[in-house]
Amino acid sequence: MPQDVDLYIPFPSLLSAEFERVTANQLIWPRKHRLTPSREAEERHLALTLAERGARFHPHATGPDLDLGCDQQHWLFLFDDIFEGRWGQDAEHAAHVVRQHDGEDFMTGLTAFCAEREVRSGSLSFIGGFRNARLVGSCTPLKNPEAPLWDDVSVDYLEVFGGGTLAWDTEENVLAPHIHVAAGIKGASAEGRVSHLLEATVQFICEITVVEFTGDGGEPPLTRRRAPELYNVPLLSFATS
Repeated sequence: MPQDVDLYIPFPSLLSAEFERVTANQLIWPRKHRLTPSREAEERHLALTLAERGARFHPHATGPDLDLGCDQQHWLFLFDDIFEGRWGQDAEHAAHVVRQHDGEDFMTGLTAFCAEREVRSGSLSFIGGFRNARLVGSCTPLKNPEAPLWDDVSVDYLEVFGGGTLAWDTEENVLAPHIHVAAGIKGASAEGRVSHLLEATVQFICEITVVEFTGDGGEPPLTRRRAPELYNVPLLSFATS
């Protein structure tokens, strides 16, 4: 990019009043998720001045809102670093397209595909139709809205758009997909359902794009561990490599 160009932007330069606070705290989130495993990685990360970027992107935000905006900047740049190696240069290995056919079990087909390609970490998005699906939900009021819901509802004949993450369950040593869908019930004026997907049977076709993440030494960069202090819910975490 040319360096001898004068840029003039006719708007005031705004900066959040809590810029100094988020600058002082900018390594908390990356350290918590083990995204900067060494002092060298931290220094390289600080050189990006992402706290300032977040404070300028959200000049009127303060408190938790500004923290979230800054954390988003950290996540964006650190996640992007995953693809700086050979996986980011080879689209054939970094992304896969899965086509599931009528009557196929969605989860079984997805996990079989990942096992065949040795995909242990990544993200996915998909569109298609489900003949039936089980979603997390309840037909009765929640006894405790703060606790996770383990009940499910069954819904038939859906058009769906979904996405999620693929992480490695380090306790069970298996792939642990976490998928949510937004779906319309075809026989009820496309009445909507949005929830966590437990299982589904494909109707006609389901087209899935899988983006694989890899870490140093072949270890999956995304893992899933249960949190005893949070109802034993499996939480996404990041490998140190």
